[in-house]
Amino acid sequence: MKKQNLIFIYNANSGLASAALDSLHKVFSPGTYKCDLCKVTYGLKSMKPEWKEYVKSLSESGFEISFLHKDEVKKISFELPCVLLNDELLLSKSELNMCTDVDMLIQKMRDKLEVK
Repeated sequence: MKKQNLIFIYNANSGLASAALDSLHKVFSPGTYKCDLCKVTYGLKSMKPEWKEYVKSLSESGFEISFLHKDEVKKISFELPCVLLNDELLLSKSELNMCTDVDMLIQKMRDKLEVK
């Protein structure tokens, strides 16, 4: 059975400087921060433990996991942030915007992956 690819694409740039600025932005002006995927899955310095554990469980169940930033994607026809499953939209920007915490995102992922 072919591995399924889950691709999480952040609406943020890659690199340490960008990560530091994003962390400050999330703390001081969370309402204007443009990446809800990052907002719910990362704390001030690192990935939230419950998200890290969930991603690990996805990998152990056969998914190939990738995390990309907007500057690492050449061309995409979806609004960012988003989650793709084998190059098809799994979670849209608006669906991610509805996730107010990591538990909500995990539940949304579980619901979507059960359907596929």
